[in-house]
Amino acid sequence: RLRIENVPGKPGWKALIFSPYSTKRNYLVEWTVEFDKWFPLDFFNEGDLGAERFIIDEDAQEPKRIYRLEISR
Repeated sequence: RLRIENVPGKPGWKALIFSPYSTKRNYLVEWTVEFDKWFPLDFFNEGDLGAERFIIDEDAQEPKRIYRLEISR
């Protein structure tokens, strides 16, 4: 499950919150605007909220960003 939320008081920032989270897996967040080229998320903070993991995109300034989450072992 993945949800994207605004960060209160931080215009242009987005919180990507996903679960379940496991320390035994690797997570890569990428973004695009047009689906033709994907970029790794470079400017972010991360942390845990219980069983959920959050990543805050501090540079979500484009009119729209499309995100994908790659999970690997």
